[in-house]
Amino acid sequence: MWKASPIVGHHRFWGIVDAMRKAGLVTIQRGIRFPSKSRGYDGAPAVLQALQALFDLAEGCGATEGTSAQDWPIVDAVYAQPPRLTKEGLVICRRLGADDPGPAKLPPDQVEKLEALREYVAKLNDAVEKAKIRGCLPPVFRRIFKHDLRLGGRLYSIGHHSMQSLSSAERGIITINGAAVAELDIHASHLSMFLALTGTKELPESDLYAVGGLPREVVKAWLVQTFANGRPARRWARKTAETVREVQCSAAQAAVETAYPAFRQPLDVILPPDLRDRVPRDALGWAVGQYLAFRESEVIQAAIGRILEMTGHVALPVHDSLIVPASIAAFATDCLKTAFDWQAEVYPKIKRKG
Repeated sequence: MWKASPIVGHHRFWGIVDAMRKAGLVTIQRGIRFPSKSRGYDGAPAVLQALQALFDLAEGCGATEGTSAQDWPIVDAVYAQPPRLTKEGLVICRRLGADDPGPAKLPPDQVEKLEALREYVAKLNDAVEKAKIRGCLPPVFRRIFKHDLRLGGRLYSIGHHSMQSLSSAERGIITINGAAVAELDIHASHLSMFLALTGTKELPESDLYAVGGLPREVVKAWLVQTFANGRPARRWARKTAETVREVQCSAAQAAVETAYPAFRQPLDVILPPDLRDRVPRDALGWAVGQYLAFRESEVIQAAIGRILEMTGHVALPVHDSLIVPASIAAFATDCLKTAFDWQAEVYPKIKRKG
């Protein structure tokens, strides 16, 4: 266990404990061991007991029993070493078939672009490695496409206990170079992008999921399932939450189409003609959601690059959001808006947490 942990070793742990004992914060009852005929050795483990002075010190720092889950999350990430990627593994484009994860055959112009993308991801990972990131295992990123470098392309944090798999509350305790963070989320990212690509010149100021008087979660679920299949959802997927199923799928469709008439036309209208020619006809629906993910990933990549160039700070991507030092949240928000406008010629709403 001690050799696997990148955070604390055996001698350092007991050195800290002994210092706490001398400061009157804990007591230590040393373990005992004696020979046993049946198991070789028997005995009792060491016991550490916190004294009231330690509880008082913790409470003075804002750490109480009620905040323990956020202050000291017990995760197995501490036993994992950060993964390493080869240059080829920084950006991968997989074949279209679900049973064939091998590399896709790309046209000549995309082969050159692939190398440029790998250089960008290598630069990002280098910056992340040099930053002091606490509260999670330092992430290592790769971009993953499928069939074409315009399908998919999100930055994924790979390895054990990915930063992107943490809850919003857990991500909130991350620090970058000792600074508290803010998480900046592109509101209704895919919907905003779809509306922009189908002619909307200015997005509403209100919540884009608040339509037809329906619960927000219902509208969002319908849109997620619609974009995933590239056609209006006619029935709820099997794993849809029961609270969503209480509303007819057709009611959600009617509300969305009334609020956003662009959904009355085939959704694959957003695909560039040459990309449409490269995608098999039976996969055009699937390509709709993947193309939206690509446009979103380009926004995130551009914003990360701008933030790093202008401030020297790393921004950690969580698909359609960025985790940045709170001190530069306003600048990072402008970077996200500008990058989105560059991709879609509209300014999205950015929601901030922290």
